[in-house]
Amino acid sequence: MLKLVVRDKNSGEVVYSEEMAITPEYLDDSEYTFTWSNVKAGEYTAEAKVLYNGEVKDSEIRDLTVEADNDFTGILSANITNDVSVGVKARFTLTVRNDENAPRYSIPVRVYYVYTSPDGVWHSVINVKEAEVDFDPFGEYQGWFDFTFANPGTYKFYLVVNGQEEDEKVITVNSQGSISAVMTCSPEFVTEDVNSVSCRVDVENLGETTEDIWITNIYFAGGEIYDKSSADNLVIPSPGSLTLNPYSTGTFTFTIPINDELQERVPVDLSDINPGTPVAVKAYLNTLQEPIMFVIQMNPREKGVLKEVKDYIVNKVENDPWGTSNKVAVIIITGKISVEINPAVWIFTIWLWSAYITFTTPINEDVGDNNLIVGDEQ
Repeated sequence: MLKLVVRDKNSGEVVYSEEMAITPEYLDDSEYTFTWSNVKAGEYTAEAKVLYNGEVKDSEIRDLTVEADNDFTGILSANITNDVSVGVKARFTLTVRNDENAPRYSIPVRVYYVYTSPDGVWHSVINVKEAEVDFDPFGEYQGWFDFTFANPGTYKFYLVVNGQEEDEKVITVNSQGSISAVMTCSPEFVTEDVNSVSCRVDVENLGETTEDIWITNIYFAGGEIYDKSSADNLVIPSPGSLTLNPYSTGTFTFTIPINDELQERVPVDLSDINPGTPVAVKAYLNTLQEPIMFVIQMNPREKGVLKEVKDYIVNKVENDPWGTSNKVAVIIITGKISVEINPAVWIFTIWLWSAYITFTTPINEDVGDNNLIVGDEQ
């Protein structure tokens, strides 16, 4: 049984409660939806519990902030159509206007995306643009960032201003040519005690001739960690090669150790990044012109210290205000909990039984106009 309880943070009053039957061993592959109506502005806590024979097997608590209507207008646009091919690079432009005849200071502006793979699997929220902006009365802020669509699937981008969603853009990415490849990596959030990342590349031959396919290079955070022509590689095992008959599929798998050797190969100090920093894993295939990519989130590492993965339940979850509304909340559980509130989108993540802590990524004081993904420029 999966139970979700939302309480008013000040009074402790239960404002929403619902139970739903689940099959625990298939939780990661299933989706469970709760709908919370008549949501009002305020401070709340949401608790998810996994129950078995009446006993609580795991639980997580999240602070929720639902704010009143916003006084800003935001527009998110891109120089591409809503349907593109893998490898297309887009320029996104965001425009935010202060609708009040008064100055506003230190207003957080954020763009994030949610990627859904072709098989319908929903992946973590990834920040791509953050700024803290001062507005004059009726003032306006403009920014931009570049983004390369490296995997087929659906990308949903959200513009959030002062905690409230102002605009969204949905881009569908299709395979190009006779070879289609999709990469995913796990865990999607690398905490301090995680010592490796495992990646899977699913390849499909859509053509009418047999194809020999191999991975030529792999990059992590902009640093090369695998070169097929070299014996000095970090990934385990070597991905090898595939021979795919027409209309057949195959899979590459490899693991990236998170250790001191990895630090020596990447151009970024992994001990000096923000909690939740988005990091690109890229793979180049001999049959594709552009790399495929998956973005994980990573916490800073301790220098020279390797930690073992521990099997425990984390009950500390930081406040993560993504958006607001006073209408309807739809809570979707897929082994995580994500809350979407329309017309704004409010998303938070609770892993039900894994060693995982979510963090709010600090606002980046560098208001440069490219995306926040480390290694995406490679």
